[in-house]
Amino acid sequence: MAEIKSTLDLVMEKTKGLTLSDEEKEAQERERLDRTVEGLWRRVKAAGWSVEELNLGLADAEPGEREEIKRRFGDRLAAGLTVGDDLPAQIGLLAEFDWVDAGALADLRRLVEEVTASRSRALARAIEAERHSLAAAGISGSAVVPKVPSERRAAAEADAGDLSARLDELKARLLPGDAGS
Repeated sequence: MAEIKSTLDLVMEKTKGLTLSDEEKEAQERERLDRTVEGLWRRVKAAGWSVEELNLGLADAEPGEREEIKRRFGDRLAAGLTVGDDLPAQIGLLAEFDWVDAGALADLRRLVEEVTASRSRALARAIEAERHSLAAAGISGSAVVPKVPSERRAAAEADAGDLSARLDELKARLLPGDAGS
């Protein structure tokens, strides 16, 4: 009578003697590290780009992989800088990476400060213009707080300069030479 084999036995017979090539092993290792970096990325982003959260995440990694994970995370952070409210926090986090070009980082900080100040001045002018238009309509007093219409606010911010184009220029300078490879 024939022997009844389990599914596991059948799979084991079919795969007996099969091994992964070196290339396949390296690809699996890269994918695993990419998933680790992605998880760390989400964790640090959720924590407001916290240096402490980055360090906790790196402490959870295998000791031999920490530097590689940190390098990949830093590369992703530098390449992924975008205009937004969390840009100053991302810049602060970039300072934790000793391979980041210090001059480019300083220029990036100055750029954010300049654009923020310029946008603040433009917004203040828009608020003042709205205050004058309300006063011309007979609405004035210390309790009047003008609300700048969204199209006027957008125009004020656009007049302050384009941070995106200048940010792209600086991103290329952040990673010196082959530090990111």
